[in-house]
Amino acid sequence: MSQPDTDTLSTSTQTIEADIDSDYSDDINFDDDDDDWIDLSPFPNHCEDEIEGIESFYRCFQRRYKRCPVFSIGSLCEALQVAFNPPSNDQKRLPVLVYIHNEKAVSSNLFCKTIFCHNEIVDYLSDNYIVWPWDVTLESNRDTLNRIWEELFNSKFVEEFSIDDCPLLIGITRQFEYKTGELDITEYECKALFKDDTLTRSQMIMNFEGLLEVLDNFKNRFSKNELCMSLKFHKMAGLPWEIILQIVKYLSLNDAISAFSTDILCLLDNSQLNFQLTNPSISMIKIILQNFQAKQIVSLQLTTIKKWLEKHLNIFQNVISITLLNQPHKNEIIYLNKYFPSLTCLSFCYDDEIDLNEFNQIFHQFSHQSKRLEINCAGILCRHYDTTFLTKSYLENSTVQYCLIDVRYFPLISSDQCSMSHSSCFLKSIIDFIKRMTCIQHVHLVINKNDIEQLLNINDWTALLNRCSQLKKITIEVLGNTFQNEQLEEQAMYIQNELRNTRETVKFQIKFI
Repeated sequence: MSQPDTDTLSTSTQTIEADIDSDYSDDINFDDDDDDWIDLSPFPNHCEDEIEGIESFYRCFQRRYKRCPVFSIGSLCEALQVAFNPPSNDQKRLPVLVYIHNEKAVSSNLFCKTIFCHNEIVDYLSDNYIVWPWDVTLESNRDTLNRIWEELFNSKFVEEFSIDDCPLLIGITRQFEYKTGELDITEYECKALFKDDTLTRSQMIMNFEGLLEVLDNFKNRFSKNELCMSLKFHKMAGLPWEIILQIVKYLSLNDAISAFSTDILCLLDNSQLNFQLTNPSISMIKIILQNFQAKQIVSLQLTTIKKWLEKHLNIFQNVISITLLNQPHKNEIIYLNKYFPSLTCLSFCYDDEIDLNEFNQIFHQFSHQSKRLEINCAGILCRHYDTTFLTKSYLENSTVQYCLIDVRYFPLISSDQCSMSHSSCFLKSIIDFIKRMTCIQHVHLVINKNDIEQLLNINDWTALLNRCSQLKKITIEVLGNTFQNEQLEEQAMYIQNELRNTRETVKFQIKFI
């Protein structure tokens, strides 16, 4: 996703004032007890003028809910400029929050009334976000949104998000920026923070406190990213290229370009360094291939494998590791095997809790070279309460030798009723999943300190050992300042000894990080 930066902001971009224009009137009665207005779109039909549409949207929300977030009046492009390149040095950079509204969505009115227009949300957004709304109730306005999205991000809105997920909140931040010739190019990241009535990171019903937490987390991430982008190392006096080469060893190719401009590609082309490439746009891939050897890209991080990227992705034949972010994986693996013959490590990262059983559907798609499987997620959903659970047949995988499951970051309460009622389900769900990997040698779990006691059931570990004949090592890393009490150490030692009675070579280890 890319868009040229400009130094000036169109004067049509403004923030709407709190008072409604005094000369505005209509014949609709927005009484709180009358739901007839719900069938009407806040946007006029065939709305091509973004200012006209957002002003109409604002007036509608003020009449319905008495108060609403402060909206940026103007195009989305101008909202991005206000957020990331404020006209005054006194103004701070802010992330952009896009709100997509659909009158036909069942939960839209409830969401707006109880969450989006809640006083605390309105106040927080006013200080911390640039908010840009759009209405997709009418088909014509959906088409306009697709056009806007494609002009800014090189993809249609419907390719990234679903209209069925409305009400939808999308956070936009700068991923990185680079220079090509005299032009500054910005790559953006668009992330769904809220869809329908569900918080996207935990599949739990939302309230305004939950949304505040999500918004604050995204804002903190944005601030850290902006700080990194502000570190223009190539502008520092007396920084020789030898030192720059030492620095870029620890950066992705995106970050290296952002820090040193595309000039760095020529230097890196003559080096033997390998890099990760994150969510490359078509334009960025073309720039890279003009000045850089494709064989030096050994890792990719992607939100999805779009058809319009296929002809470019197969150029990176040396990729051995791929990370997919928050995407359904059923249809992705076929592409991976086709375009990346050397792929040995597959990583999946989710903001939500996930059902490990769903991975059974892709086990048979793994190539024979896929030795490592890494899953980073917010939590594990249990399906033992599912009446169809015992009747399902599961495929086995004979390629994965190392499996990492990282659930260390999960600040919210789990929505999984089974796990909440039965703490043993956490480990059982993981064990049931790993049992299907017939050649597994190393199981690596990363958890937070509150989950450690759930992983100390000797019967479950013994069952795994008996099922997986090649298993040699079990590592549990615990995040947090958990003190190593004697009881916990004794339990870990007890499991180690019992497992060695079953298989002498196995190693069971708990680490605190």
